[in-house]
Amino acid sequence: MFGQGFFDPRILTVRIPAFLLALTIHEFMHGWTANRLGDDTAKLMGRLTFNPIAHLDAWGVAFMMMVGFGWAKPVPVNIARLARPRRDILLVSLAGPLANLGLACFFGTALRIGCVFLEGKEDPISAGLGWIFSFACISVMINCILAAFNMLPIPPLDGSKLWASLLPSRGWEIRMARWEAHGPILLFVLLIWDRMGSMPGPLNWYLSGVLNLLVPIFSGMDSFQLWYRSMSMLGG
Repeated sequence: MFGQGFFDPRILTVRIPAFLLALTIHEFMHGWTANRLGDDTAKLMGRLTFNPIAHLDAWGVAFMMMVGFGWAKPVPVNIARLARPRRDILLVSLAGPLANLGLACFFGTALRIGCVFLEGKEDPISAGLGWIFSFACISVMINCILAAFNMLPIPPLDGSKLWASLLPSRGWEIRMARWEAHGPILLFVLLIWDRMGSMPGPLNWYLSGVLNLLVPIFSGMDSFQLWYRSMSMLGG
């Protein structure tokens, strides 16, 4: 999904804070939306915060470091406290992925503006400016990946709650809830399939397809151009 140098220490200094920012905003928006719709469970449990430590999931962070995408602890939502449960859980589920797309748009716009000012510049840019430029590049990709990954209809990802709320029968919501304990196992199998198979697995095809679609829209560059631009700005 990414080019050579994914585990380069220089890239890690950019990727880790970009990932933490994306996760924190994602989970904060879930909690903020639920709070606005009448459920203050996330606020009472200390999840309505910009402190990334409150949102970290050990396995999610480990997978992010190993394969480039992961997840956070799901924000607790008490459906009974929502005024219109089916509509409101849909809005809460969408809030996180839409926040990530908003961040991708913000950083992509910053990149477009930055490229205009850097065009034709002969002098090398400073290390600090190079880091900021690389951070914006990586942030566009990470936020697109996080939004797409969370839209998968696999518990406990946002997509499972979103699609269950759209289906006409409440029986589907009950079935999704029963799958909650098995969802991480399915995600693990898909991740291993992508990493161990001789051919890219379905998860890789899906996320790569989303990157190829969204990254040019937000940044004006394809994902490979964006990746190698981020490397070059760090002196790679």
